[in-house]
Amino acid sequence: MKKRTRRILWIAIPIALIVLLRFLSQFHMGMNLEGFEGFIKFMVGYTDETGGWNPFHPIGVMAVGIIVGTDITYWLQQRMVLKNQ
Repeated sequence: MKKRTRRILWIAIPIALIVLLRFLSQFHMGMNLEGFEGFIKFMVGYTDETGGWNPFHPIGVMAVGIIVGTDITYWLQQRMVLKNQ
């Protein structure tokens, strides 16, 4: 990817995510977000059965995120061509 494209992506993706989250939070009353809410509760470790917190869920989500992020970074790094080399 060109340097300009990378900069645009670094700026555009976080802005798009913020706008999307803002849109969902603003219009959540008309939507059925029970499944999404259950998924978020699972990711942060909340369990409905005991009402407690299970630390293994967020640790697992974080480990999977690190592995996926590492794979994406490796893939992008292999595709980029450095001008100095």
